[in-house]
Amino acid sequence: MSRFGQPGGPQFQLGPARLEPVIKHLLIATFAAFVLQRLVGIGGGMSFLEEYGSLRSDQFFRGMFWQPFTRLFLHAELWHIGLNLFVLWMFGSSVAERWGYRRFLWLYLGAGTAGGLIQVLLAGLMHAIGLDWSILSWTIPSLGASGAVYSVMAVYCFTFPDRLISLMFVPLSFEAKWMIPVTLALEFGSGAPGISHEAHVLGVLLGWLALRVFGDDGSDGPRFKRAAPPDRPGHLRVVRSDDGPIYH
Repeated sequence: MSRFGQPGGPQFQLGPARLEPVIKHLLIATFAAFVLQRLVGIGGGMSFLEEYGSLRSDQFFRGMFWQPFTRLFLHAELWHIGLNLFVLWMFGSSVAERWGYRRFLWLYLGAGTAGGLIQVLLAGLMHAIGLDWSILSWTIPSLGASGAVYSVMAVYCFTFPDRLISLMFVPLSFEAKWMIPVTLALEFGSGAPGISHEAHVLGVLLGWLALRVFGDDGSDGPRFKRAAPPDRPGHLRVVRSDDGPIYH
C-alpha cells in the first residue's frame, strides 16, 4: 500500500501497520498445529490428526462432532497454510483492531465452525437423497481455515469498501468492495481441483451475517432489553387533602 502526502514523499507499506495480538496468536497456533501435523505424518499417508481432525461428513454423523472446529487448524500443504495466514494477516488486522480481541476470536472461530456445521448438514441431506458430489461430499475430507479466512475478508470488504487494494506483482489496484466477487470468479473459473468452494462461499455469507447481527465492530448483537421502569418517586408527601398526593 502506498501512502502519499506524508513527509518524505510516497511511502510503500506492505500489509497492516500494526499486528493485533489476536492475529499474532492465531498465526502462531495455526502454524504450530501445521508443524505438529507434518511431524506426526512423517511416515507418509494420512496421519491420525488428519484422519480424525479433518472434516468428513460420514465421520461427523458417527459422533466426531469436534471436526468442524479442528479442521480450522489442519492444512494440506505449505502453500495452503501460507496463503490462509497471509490473508488473515493482511485483512484480519484491521478487523481485529475494530472488533477487539475476544469479539474477533469469536468471529473467526465461530464463523469457521458454523461453516463446517452447515457443510456437513448439507452433505448429509445430499447423501440422504442419494447424491454424492465432490462438492458437499459424504466421504471426502475437508481441512483448512479458508472458510474462517473468507469470513474475515468479507467483514473487511463490507466494513471498508472504499479502501484501495494494490496487487504486489501486478500493476493493478481496485477498491475492497470488488475483492470478494473477483476472488470467487477467479476461483470458480480456474477449475483447480481440491478447492472447497462451498467453504469459501459459506465463509462470505457468514461474514456478511456477522456484520448484520453484531454490527461493524461486533458490539451490537441481539439483545433482549427489559422495558425501562417507570419513573417512581424517591419519596412522597401529601400537601393538602384537596390537592391530592404529589410525587417528587
